[in-house]
Amino acid sequence: MIFQRFWWIVALTAGGVVLAGCSGGASGRREESRVVTTSVPSPERTPQVKIRNLIVLGPEPPAELAAGADAPVYGTLIARMGGPGDKLVAVASPDFAGVTDIKGRVIALPAGEGVSLNTGSGSKVVLKGLRKAVHGGAYTTLKLRFERAGEMSQRVQIVPRQGHYRTFSPAPAGTKPPA
Repeated sequence: MIFQRFWWIVALTAGGVVLAGCSGGASGRREESRVVTTSVPSPERTPQVKIRNLIVLGPEPPAELAAGADAPVYGTLIARMGGPGDKLVAVASPDFAGVTDIKGRVIALPAGEGVSLNTGSGSKVVLKGLRKAVHGGAYTTLKLRFERAGEMSQRVQIVPRQGHYRTFSPAPAGTKPPA
């Protein structure tokens, strides 16, 4: 009995050390944002659309996204498996004055398939007319409207174009160095 308790204490202590080593700290810090998954519930409360890794891409540091600038939105949308599929029909943000550009005017979401907003040469969704200048790391709220699932709001980060995000097509013209 005492021998078993000893091994439990050793196992718990070792597990804590391993987890502490995985926490990153300043030297192990990654420049990527965390994975975020959100679901849009239907009236039946079954998630109809999953939204993964939704971000607004900002400029390369230390520049800021200037007032009036446009900004691409990246992420993945997945309509519920076994359902009829869905369509993204609109995206808006209170921090952007213009009408959001959606390539093809709508984005079809076949049931159970992940649809990336990244075309390889840019985003399928571009927010227009930033109301006031912002640095990467700031947050904005996006309102996504789906044909079947309805509307949902999600707070997303304006991610600086660095690290992994450097491979994404940049924010369009309208960036300026900080004052």
